[in-house]
Amino acid sequence: MFIEKRLYALLVCCLPWVGASQMVAPIFDNTFGYQLPSPSGIAVWWCEATYKVGRQRALPAETSATVNIEAARNEYEPFQIVLRPDIPLSNLVVTVSDFVRQGGGPAARIAATNVEICTVEYVPVTEPSDNSGAIGEWPDPLVPLMDAVTIPVDTNQPFWFTVYVPKDAPAGHYQAAVTFAAAGRPTFAATVQLRVFNFALPDVTHTRTAYGLNYDFTWHGLTSVEEKKLVWDLYLQNFRQHRVSPYMPQALDQIKWRLDSDTEEFTHDFTAFDTAMERYLDEFNFNSFKFMNEPWTLPQTSNGYPRFSEDFNRLFSRLLGPVMTHLRERGWVEKAYTYWIDEPDVELFPFVIEGMQAYLTVAPDLSRLLPLINTLHPMLHGHVDIWVQIMGLSFFRPHEVEERLKLDEEIWWYTASFPVTPLPNNFIDRPAIHHRIKAWM
Repeated sequence: MFIEKRLYALLVCCLPWVGASQMVAPIFDNTFGYQLPSPSGIAVWWCEATYKVGRQRALPAETSATVNIEAARNEYEPFQIVLRPDIPLSNLVVTVSDFVRQGGGPAARIAATNVEICTVEYVPVTEPSDNSGAIGEWPDPLVPLMDAVTIPVDTNQPFWFTVYVPKDAPAGHYQAAVTFAAAGRPTFAATVQLRVFNFALPDVTHTRTAYGLNYDFTWHGLTSVEEKKLVWDLYLQNFRQHRVSPYMPQALDQIKWRLDSDTEEFTHDFTAFDTAMERYLDEFNFNSFKFMNEPWTLPQTSNGYPRFSEDFNRLFSRLLGPVMTHLRERGWVEKAYTYWIDEPDVELFPFVIEGMQAYLTVAPDLSRLLPLINTLHPMLHGHVDIWVQIMGLSFFRPHEVEERLKLDEEIWWYTASFPVTPLPNNFIDRPAIHHRIKAWM
C-alpha cells in the first residue's frame, strides 16, 4: 500500500487539475510557459517538453529573458519555442547556432548539428479518451523541419528542439541562439541557456521495455525493400534516442527457416537477422526483443502434427534448438523473450501452461513473458518469467510482487485502453507528463 499511495500522490502533484470540480484539459491550460523578448507583432514564448501547447490558449503570464534547460552528457534534452503572430507569417525559416561554453574553464562548443528541430503538428480529437480529455486540436506529431513554415494569425505554433549533449562535452553553462526569419519581417532570435552536468548517462539503458511499433509503408509511399529498411532504421534511431526498445527490431530481417516435410529436418538462415541485431542490440543497445513473430512463436501445427502432441514437441525442439544455440553464441539470449499469448482468461490457463512448458523444455534460458489484466495467478506460478500487469493501482498487490521477485522473476507494467485518469497512458488527449512519468513509476 505504501508504494500505491506514493505513486498516486506523485501523480496528483504532477497533475494539479485532477480531482478539481472543473478539469482543465491541457490544450486549454495557460498556467505554464514563459514569455520571451519578442518583436513587434509576434509573441514569442517557451515551455518545457512536459507540456502540450493548445493552438488557441492564452499567452503565459510569467516572463523569462532566455530559454533555460539542463542535461547530462550523453543525454537528449527537448524544449519548445512557440510563436503567436498578430499577422500571418510566411516562409518562416528556423535555424540554431552552436552552443558555446560561457565563463571560465576550457573553451568548448556543442555543434548545431547536435540539435534537431521539429514542427509540432496537430491531430483533431473528436471523441475524448476519458473525462480528462477534450474535443479539439491536440499536438502530437513531431515533423522534422525541412522547409519554410507558414503560421496563421493568432495561432500558437510550437517548434520542438532536441539537444544532444556529447559524451565528451565539458560541464558548464552554454549559450546558443535560435533565429527566426520570415518573409517581409525583421529577423529575430531567442537565446537558449544550457547547463551541462558533470556526469554522463551510460550507453546501456537498464529499465527494460517492449514498445509496439506499427509501420505503414503505404502511408510513407515506400515501395522498395531498401526504402522500407531505411525508414524502419529512422524509427529505431528515434527509439534509441528515447531509450526504449521495440518488440521486434528485427521485424524486417527475421530468422529464415525451412522444414523438409519428408526428413522432418529444419534448415536455418541467420544472415539478415544477424546484420539487423548487430546494429540494434550491439550498437543501439536495445535491452529486450521478441525473438520470433507469430505464427512461428508457437504454431498451431508442425508438419501436420497438432500442437503439444509428442511429434509436435519433437519438431518444435528441432526448430528452436538451433535458434537458441545461435542466440547464446551471439550473446543475445538474455535480451530475448517469447510472447506467444496475450491476456488469457483463467479458462485458458491449462493451455497457457502447456505452451510455457514446451518452451521451458526446449529453451530453458528463454524468458517467458505473459501480459495479464489482473492478478499474478497462483495457477501460473513456475510457468512465467516476466509478468506484465496492466497499470492500475487496484491490480498492483505488493505482496504478490515481492514473492515473484524473490524467485528472480520480473514484473513489468503495460497500458492499453486502460487505465484512465489519473493514471498515465499513451492517449493523445493526455498531459505530456503522462508519457514521461511511466518510466519513473
